[in-house]
This record gives sequence, structure tokens and C-alpha cells, in this order.
Amino acid sequence: MAADGGKIAFSVATYDRQSPEYVTVISGTRRYSLAASGEIALNKNLLVVGSTTSEQKGKLAIFNLADATPSPRNLAIPIPVREIAIADKYIVVAEQLWSNQFNRSNPKTLFINTTDFSITSVEGFGTISAYGNKLVRSYPSTADNEVSGKIELFNLSTMPPKSLNLRKTDVHRSFLAKNYLFTVEDNKIWALLD
Repeated sequence: MAADGGKIAFSVATYDRQSPEYVTVISGTRRYSLAASGEIALNKNLLVVGSTTSEQKGKLAIFNLADATPSPRNLAIPIPVREIAIADKYIVVAEQLWSNQFNRSNPKTLFINTTDFSITSVEGFGTISAYGNKLVRSYPSTADNEVSGKIELFNLSTMPPKSLNLRKTDVHRSFLAKNYLFTVEDNKIWALLD
């Protein structure tokens, strides 16, 4: 589920945990369905729905909800869709690896320009959150300490984006909201000023 600017978009998993083949959008008194399924991100009138294909690569359906009848622009990407965020000018897709996959070589985070749909990639993975021209990417350490936890803040004003390593810690999730960065760690929630 995602919400922004008075709009809500969601898809509900069925009893057998399969995604339906549509996303429902509610905007004011209007309710309609779009032919797409998977992870969802919404920013103003831009709705992005990402799914993973059988070859473990990804597919994005990009909708402009300002259109009277939104139709998708479909975009194939080279990584599975696990995390999606929308910044001011970029759709960001990050791989989210599980502990038994950490030895996988070269996980990527993709930055897709919303004007020309060009793609820039940087190495790394994790949960992501975007606000304005900033992105935070974080992941916890593994139980065997093969990978230590990390929080990275990216400035998307230039491509490839510059990153700042904020903390190495056992963070579970980070969120950006206006001028704040929130991190959820073991028994703590931190809020850092931008």
C-alpha cells in the first residue's frame, strides 16, 4: 500500500499469498483498478508498481494518475523488485537480500530518471526511503557478522549519487520524512535532523 496527495494505492494478496493482477487506486470519491501487481510506490501523481519476473529480473509499470485513464509505461530492469521508492526526479529500486544470499556478487540499487527513463546503478542493497532529492538505504548486520549493518544517505542532485555513511549499527529500517531521518534499531527509534 502507498498513499500521497489524497490518493491511496493498494493490492491485496489472496489467500494463497499470490498477488492479484491489479492495483486499486482511491482518489477522493473515485475508485478504479489498474492492470499491474507487486510492490507499490506513490509520489504525487506518479505510481510505480514493480514485480519480479520468472527469470528473477524485474518489471516496472509506471502510471501517471493525472491522466483520465492511466495506462502503464512498462520498463524491464536487470534486478528483482523488492524495494521501490520515488524521489523528486528518480524512481529507485534496490535489491533486498536475505542472509543466505549475502555472498551473491554485486547487488545493485537502480536510479531511474522519470523524464527519460535512463538508468544509473550503484553497488549495494537494502531497504530504502526517499524524500525530495535524498535517499536513505539501510540494512542490518547478519547473525554471523558476515555483513555489518549500515545506514547510507544519498544526495540525488548528481548522478551517480554521492553517499554518506551515517552509522554502522544494527538498524532494522530507516525512513526519510521532510527534514528528518528516522532509524529503527534494537529497542530504539532515532530521529536525526537533515
